[in-house]
Amino acid sequence: MIKFFRTIRRSLIMNNQTGKYFKYAIGEIILVVIGILIALQINNWSKVSNSRILEQSILNNLKEDFNKNQQEIEVLILANIKYERNLKKFIEILKSSPEKKIIEIADTLAMAAIAAPTYIPTTSTIDVIISTGNIDLIQNEELKTLISRFKREIADLSEDEIDVRVIANNQLAPLLGEEDDLINEYENTYAYTIDRENKIKINSSSKINNSNLLSTYIALRLYYNKMILAQLKGINEMQKNILNIINKEIK
Repeated sequence: MIKFFRTIRRSLIMNNQTGKYFKYAIGEIILVVIGILIALQINNWSKVSNSRILEQSILNNLKEDFNKNQQEIEVLILANIKYERNLKKFIEILKSSPEKKIIEIADTLAMAAIAAPTYIPTTSTIDVIISTGNIDLIQNEELKTLISRFKREIADLSEDEIDVRVIANNQLAPLLGEEDDLINEYENTYAYTIDRENKIKINSSSKINNSNLLSTYIALRLYYNKMILAQLKGINEMQKNILNIINKEIK
């Protein structure tokens, strides 16, 4: 093709057809520019196509992660609802027997006080797309905003969960274990946490020293439980929204 154009230019020059030569040269330049533009457009189409394929892969991975997260968070929400109910019962017992130095409580109440489950969602896909910058491949702006918010909400929840573990292990466990060994409570805590249908029945009880300090820490534990439960419910709704958008975006 280049040889063909060169032959035409040589012929025009040799025949002293300068005007036609310039017109031809301009036309040739235009053809070259058009060719370059077409090549660039094809390249852009290819890049867009590859980006769409990668975006779909990201969306499918996010869907898998958040489906797992939904299962995990629903278990924790149910567990914290049970904890709140039992912590309230614990406080009622302490208030109803202020004159007793030693009282007996059901182990389900002790478990509600010392249990400190944490929500650790699967964030492998989110971590990768943020660190690599591939989050920009996601076209839906609302989804990108929710993903960023999700990471912040999880960080805030994690801080409160650490505070609960400190209260449970450092303050409440020593007070509850003064009269009885707490090993049975610790052994049963996980099973009781993941029980969705209240099939697990804990019938044993423990003796504890009744004190103002214990009442204070139980009340604090209840306060944190309410706060964490509210956070979990908020994150749960956010996850549902994320999944809803992902399902709409997946082709």
